[in-house]
Amino acid sequence: MTEEPFGTDEALVEGLKAGEQLAQLILVKRYGPRVKYLIKSIAWDLAEEDAKEVASDVFRRVIRGVRGFDPARGTKFSTPGRGHDSARSSTQSTYSRRSENSHAPSVFTNLSL
Repeated sequence: MTEEPFGTDEALVEGLKAGEQLAQLILVKRYGPRVKYLIKSIAWDLAEEDAKEVASDVFRRVIRGVRGFDPARGTKFSTPGRGHDSARSSTQSTYSRRSENSHAPSVFTNLSL
């Protein structure tokens, strides 16, 4: 049996810090369902396309901010605090942008969340 690349969160963080695209894809695959659930729990009436846009925004923020991520500080991807704040902020942004630009392309459009 082949071991999954970036099998631990620590390895995934290192891959993200190195800018590896495979790490980004694994991040979305591994945490996409949790992020989507969190988004829908914050804004249960959000349309599916808008939820995907919010999820994409959350992942972009994680990928951009990963260089400052320090696992030694005790925070993990599964810790709800920061992800919840990012999802809430992105959800609110999507609601306010909805009327301005409802067809904005998403980096993760082709990924199943």
